Amino acid sequence: MEEADRDGALADFNKAIELNPKLGVAYLNRAHIKGSNGSIDEALADYNKAIELKPDSATALNNRAEFKRKKGDVSGALIDFNRAIELKPDSALIYSNRSMTRRMNRDLEGAMADCERAIELKPELAIAYNNRAMIKKDKGDLDGALSDLEKAISLEPRTEGFRINRDKLLEIKKGQMNG
Repeated sequence: MEEADRDGALADFNKAIELNPKLGVAYLNRAHIKGSNGSIDEALADYNKAIELKPDSATALNNRAEFKRKKGDVSGALIDFNRAIELKPDSALIYSNRSMTRRMNRDLEGAMADCERAIELKPELAIAYNNRAMIKKDKGDLDGALSDLEKAISLEPRTEGFRINRDKLLEIKKGQMNG
């Protein structure tokens, strides 16, 4: 989203909240914009308000969990992800997102189970293959990790992060062969 578009959208959501302070979706959308601008604390405040107004919003819980994780609040993120999954157990994206939080918490088995569930629910979710690759790398399975990254790249060829991860793994593998 262009900066001018973000600014316009932010103004629109501010106006919507001014007109109806109980409009949870306005806080949810404003939080997304604030987060994309790097204003994590402001985004969290809006996610908190959105959840206060609509406690059963799996989207708001998932998004707030992502920002909690970015701030290093792994346990708070896991609480939100767990609640989001209770509310929306068929969301592959939430499982995929929780997998990275579990990985940060060194729960590789739980992280792997989340990736497997995400892929089972939505086999075309490229980020789930990327996440599973990072877990396989942590477990020492470089070949499996590379295979998952190739799958992620085949699903989303324009996502540069997948290629960067693959190239890093190829360097590690090359170093192991030469070492």
